[in-house]
Amino acid sequence: MDDLEELEFKDEESAFRTAKKLQKEAMKMLREGDIRNAAEKAWGTTLNAVRGAILAKRIAEPGDLEVSTGVSKNIREAVPENLVDEYFKRMGELHGACFYNGVCTGVERDIRRTGDIVRKFKEEARK
Repeated sequence: MDDLEELEFKDEESAFRTAKKLQKEAMKMLREGDIRNAAEKAWGTTLNAVRGAILAKRIAEPGDLEVSTGVSKNIREAVPENLVDEYFKRMGELHGACFYNGVCTGVERDIRRTGDIVRKFKEEARK
């Protein structure tokens, strides 16, 4: 992360702003061929979009969502099961397999879909 503002998720709006910023960075890195770091940015995008949905529904406070375990604990109350599945899939593939383990086969499609995923979480936040 380049600056502290990227880490901001004090409310729904700032979480979605952070997600949008990270998504743009992910796409730039993907275009440059840096798939591993693009995957991590795409994961950060997803994580912040989920934070936004959780904060919008007032299920948890920002401090409860600082680490992904806090998000994982609260996600089921905020969004439907298909988005819960998408969150955990992206955590495993983008964050775990690709970024940490360097197994990035086939993740380009998931990185490109990140904007659509953010829109889905934002739609749920508004319900």
